[in-house]
Order: sequence, then structure tokens, then C-alpha cells
Amino acid sequence: MPQTSRAAALAFALGVALVDASRALTTGGNCPPADFSTVLNFNLDSFISTRWYIQQQMATKYLPASWNRCVYAEYALRKKSWLKWGYDIDVHNYAEEVQPPHKVHDSGTFLCAKVYDAARGKLGVAPCFLPPLASGDYWVIAYDEMEGWALSPAAPQQSRRQAAAGLWIFTRERARNQNVVEKVRQIAADKGFDLSVLNDVDQTDCTVA
Repeated sequence: MPQTSRAAALAFALGVALVDASRALTTGGNCPPADFSTVLNFNLDSFISTRWYIQQQMATKYLPASWNRCVYAEYALRKKSWLKWGYDIDVHNYAEEVQPPHKVHDSGTFLCAKVYDAARGKLGVAPCFLPPLASGDYWVIAYDEMEGWALSPAAPQQSRRQAAAGLWIFTRERARNQNVVEKVRQIAADKGFDLSVLNDVDQTDCTVA
């Protein structure tokens, strides 16, 4: 496993990466939009049961578009430990740089998540050595396990813990299904998100298992 730098790990905090406040996620400037909502009756166990491959994502200061290759995310329920501030989930993220030799950025065991509202898909993610109060909001706003996709932003508002941004389209399959991607993009647009922030992730010729 490659050595993980803190900068690389922070890039994958999926809700922790700080960005310039002027880069709005929503098209109308109202954040969140009036009809915005997260998932209902969210099944956390199902969501974290296996790996997610990122097909499109927003570039941030700590997650640049130059890393948009072979990106995936994994989550697992963690054993309780007083050393980890009561976090509920281990978070593992992986990406490679687009340009050869495709340098690896792997979060290893650096990140943890706290579940704030399991039924509505609301979590907070942070480096495990920080308390949950310092975590960035990470929400699941649309999810279909049967079809194998999810739409996840950092909370589209000024977080009660910190300002954060990000937007990801996940699929269970690494191979890109453009019809699925377009379906999830439309869901994001209907919820008021600015699709221009999304960039493709190259999931071809990935050597990592």
C-alpha cells in the first residue's frame, strides 16, 4: 500500500475538503434550493456493503481534476474505540493521477465517518484523529441499490461544522454506463445542482483490484 500523505487523504474526505465559497454548487444561488431533500428510509448497511466507483466528481482544492482516474470509495462499520472519537464508519478512498506514471493517492485508514441521521443518509467525515465536531457534512441525496448508483454531495449549505463542498456520482460497476450517469445527472439537476462542476473520471485500464 503506498504511503499516504495527509494532503492526499484530506482530498478524499468527501465533505471535508474546503473550497472557495464563490464556487456555488447550486444554479440559482439559493443553497440549499427550496425543494432540496436527502434520501428517505436510507439503508446504510446496504450502501456500505461493497465498493463504489466514482464516474463523475467535482474538483476541489484538495481533489483536483488531475486525479480523476480509477477513483473509488469503500466504507465499513468500525469497531468502537475511545481512540477514534466514537466514529461509526471507516472510510477508504483511492485515486490515481491522470498523467503517467499515474501516481496513487490512497487515504488508507486516515478517514472516519460519524452517522448523524441514518434514515436520511446524513454523515460527517473527517480525519480520524479529529473529533466529529470538526467533520464535514456528507449526505446521500439519491440512491438505488438495485440499479447500482448513488448521488452524494457534501451538504449543500453552510455546514454547522465547516464550509464544505463536493459532488459525486457513484456506481457499483467500474465500467461506465452512460445511461445511468445521465439519469443521475438529471436527478442532480432537478435538485438544483450546477452540473458544470462535474468532471468525468476515467475508469478504464485500472490495474488496482
